[in-house]
Amino acid sequence: MKTNSLLVAALLTGFAFPAHAQEPDQQPDRDKGWEYALGAGAIYTPNYRGDDHYRLSLLPDISVRYKESFSASIFEGIAYKVVNTDDWRVGPIIKYDFGRDEDNDNLFALGDETDDLQGLGDVDGTFEVGGFVEYSFARFTAKIEARQAIDGHDGLLAEMELKFSGKLPASERPVFYSIGPEITYADASYNGAFFDVSASQSAASGLAQFEADSGFNSYGLHGNLFVPLNSRVALIAFGGFDRLDGDVADSPLVQQRGSEDQWVAGIVLSYTL
Repeated sequence: MKTNSLLVAALLTGFAFPAHAQEPDQQPDRDKGWEYALGAGAIYTPNYRGDDHYRLSLLPDISVRYKESFSASIFEGIAYKVVNTDDWRVGPIIKYDFGRDEDNDNLFALGDETDDLQGLGDVDGTFEVGGFVEYSFARFTAKIEARQAIDGHDGLLAEMELKFSGKLPASERPVFYSIGPEITYADASYNGAFFDVSASQSAASGLAQFEADSGFNSYGLHGNLFVPLNSRVALIAFGGFDRLDGDVADSPLVQQRGSEDQWVAGIVLSYTL
């Protein structure tokens, strides 16, 4: 039983605004620039990437940050900004993809499991190593992040996004928002691990044989709100839509048992120690 990688991707959307997005006079004192936060989220996602049935999951998180350069958490991974200016942020990143169980077990999920994946085998979890480049201009932020798995799906995944950010007037404290398009590219190893159907898998699952090639596999629109409730507690609400594309969308798993349309919504409560 393990955490589905789709839930991790959903939760990351909710942490687009870290604690340091608060107004300066809202900041608690912290020694040596270190920040520690505890979070818990309720996430509504498809059972697996490509499914047309959804379920609710409850996910915890622990995060650590040092000034504006270093960050580490269960779901965001470990990142360090080698270049960190007002406009540019560049550095390495390590994340963990939790893979996928064919019985679709999930430690944090509430609700029934699906048998859609029976016969397709497990996709083992793996660390992904890569880097990111982020550029901010006016109220926009463009980001490209690419990661190569060292095991598990063995693939390369690249994510590109453009976000428009700002803050809305509120009764006592500002409400930050961010919204924009996202697009994902994956090589044949990644797409194949999650959407291929081999001869043996076809016999075991009843799905037709299929082999996915590399290419852009999804595009969508995501947004979130960051609401500081006080100097330490913040509420993050987020949602998004993705449309599966390319060979991934043509997979029998999607065409016969799922949907090309993928929705996500969630809410996260974060407490800065």
